[in-house]
Amino acid sequence: MINAHDREHRDARGRHDHPTRRASLGARVFKIVPKLWEETIETHRRSVRQAILDTTAGLVAEHGLRAVTMSQIAEQTGIGRATLYKYFPDVDAILLSWHEQQVDHHLEQLRRLAEHAGDPRKRLEAVLAESG
Repeated sequence: MINAHDREHRDARGRHDHPTRRASLGARVFKIVPKLWEETIETHRRSVRQAILDTTAGLVAEHGLRAVTMSQIAEQTGIGRATLYKYFPDVDAILLSWHEQQVDHHLEQLRRLAEHAGDPRKRLEAVLAESG
């Protein structure tokens, strides 16, 4: 059985994650896959999916849209390629999902701002401030 201390110091693959090892990974690691002891399997799956999206966005920002591969995403996320393919069939599907998430987030921001009564100019300024 893994105790709480060991749990805190294991990486996504279950290996002991020593602080010096973590530091040596440097800025290239964007997001590590969540640990397996989440509350539910569904919570874990959502966390892994989000880690994949976040990692892919970071890789695209670093290397460009067409330079990112499934192998890079799996490695940087801390999961195997087979696991990655269980979530998404290809990089384009990941990017589409990420884009949909961004649009949904922006629409939600706009909905919240639209609910506030008041001067239309002030509401427009709030929208522009939120999107900037």
